[in-house]
Amino acid sequence: MLRHISPPKQKDLATIWTSSEYQKILDGLKGKQVSLGFKSSFNANDGSLTVTEVLPDSPAESVLELHDRILKINSNELKGMSLHELNALLEGDEGSKVTLTVNRGLDILDLTIKLEKFETENIVVTKLADSIAVVQIKRFTTDIPQNLKDALIKLKKENFGRLILDLRNNQGGLFMEALKTAELFLPENHVLLRTYDRKKELQNYVSANQEPLEFETVILVNEMTASSAEILATSLQDHNKALIVGTSTFGKGVFETTYTTENGFRVKFITGTMYSPKGRSWQNKGILPDFFVKQDNKILSKLMKMDMKDRLPMDTALLTAIKLLKLKDPGDHKK
Repeated sequence: MLRHISPPKQKDLATIWTSSEYQKILDGLKGKQVSLGFKSSFNANDGSLTVTEVLPDSPAESVLELHDRILKINSNELKGMSLHELNALLEGDEGSKVTLTVNRGLDILDLTIKLEKFETENIVVTKLADSIAVVQIKRFTTDIPQNLKDALIKLKKENFGRLILDLRNNQGGLFMEALKTAELFLPENHVLLRTYDRKKELQNYVSANQEPLEFETVILVNEMTASSAEILATSLQDHNKALIVGTSTFGKGVFETTYTTENGFRVKFITGTMYSPKGRSWQNKGILPDFFVKQDNKILSKLMKMDMKDRLPMDTALLTAIKLLKLKDPGDHKK
């Protein structure tokens, strides 16, 4: 039933959770999660998972290594499994254990990891030359607006006046936290976002910030930049507060509301649409960048794991942003 009330291209927007499943969602939105703490890619041909990232301070940090091939989970062969079935094997209650059979080089190892709650790093600040700083926002969690504000104030004190907000692969998060983040840059009485709900009511979200942070800003996006990340990008773009570099974004211009059923389940479905301050919809078509730079997502994923010194010469979108910020007036093309 829920599949039928979701857009055909975004069938998972309407969903239902048990009480325990929803608690994990809430923990994730608070910047915390119960998991093993690694990301992987699945090879359906041979039924193996290849470790692509081990999260800092996670249970997997001292156990797994990049490029480890996971052949079995709790002695279960993986070939023929769906991603949902694989994820179910890797999930569980805090304190439970998962045994992974891993191929590392010439060795086959059985490694047991305990599921634990740990905090995820959702903001990464990197300082470059020429008063340029790169701030990657991985997801919009409850702590993002304040942590970003603190980081930006610190950068200002260190005479950094040029900013690159990297929203590539940021698939969203909390709606209100994205608005609060946009508000950091926009002065009072500036519209942050417009919404239209199922009751046919129009609502304008307006900044109340009397001391907005001033930076020459470029935002990096790609086809995986979605939802709350698109709110921030379109809000700053419409007010000429940032140039956007990359590809068209994902195109999630609707919002959902979550309800609690009598038996404690949570159900979420679409209740309205979102529009930019100028009234533009990005549903299904995404936000158009000011400067189009296409990068393969697999290559980007590898680049994001490298040290900035090694990554910079190969990250074409980031190089483009740096060149724009070095111009006397990055907004000239809009005049």
